[in-house]
Amino acid sequence: MPKTGITQQEIYDAATRMVDQGVEISARRLREALGGGSMTTVLKYLQAWRSEQQAHGGAPPEMPEAVHEAARNALHEVWRTANRQARQSIEEIRIAAAQRADGLERDLADAVAAAQELEGQLAERTADLSTAQERTAALERDLAASMAEVRVLRERLDATARDADERCAALTLERITAALEQGHPTTPPEKP
Repeated sequence: MPKTGITQQEIYDAATRMVDQGVEISARRLREALGGGSMTTVLKYLQAWRSEQQAHGGAPPEMPEAVHEAARNALHEVWRTANRQARQSIEEIRIAAAQRADGLERDLADAVAAAQELEGQLAERTADLSTAQERTAALERDLAASMAEVRVLRERLDATARDADERCAALTLERITAALEQGHPTTPPEKP
């Protein structure tokens, strides 16, 4: 036999339970959940319940203190765990960064040593180049002087050769003349 005489509080409680369970509220579902009642009464109290819900912004009922305390404790534990893990992660990152920094410092020291060695080699090569340039300049001066001396010697040689040719010609002419005067056949003298 269907239930009669449904109270407003029963409708409100059933509607709140349905909301908490995620069930869509309707007069028919409320009536089924309550096991009966007048549809007019269910509709009237459902409308009143909805009006109150809208007036309160559809806010859920206040959370019991035990739930607050459990939630607070759970959040504190989550926070402590997250904080502990964050500190551990930070320490791991710090250690990795320190190791990386040590490696970079060693690499930098090696690079500085290599740069200093190269600078030393460059200074030596620069000094060698300067010495070579000075030696080249001296050799160029010596070459220019030698070439000038060669020109002078060539000019002297050419002059000496001309003089020798002239003397040889004169000597040859003298011999021919002397031979003719003595009546001897002439043979040209050999060039010196």
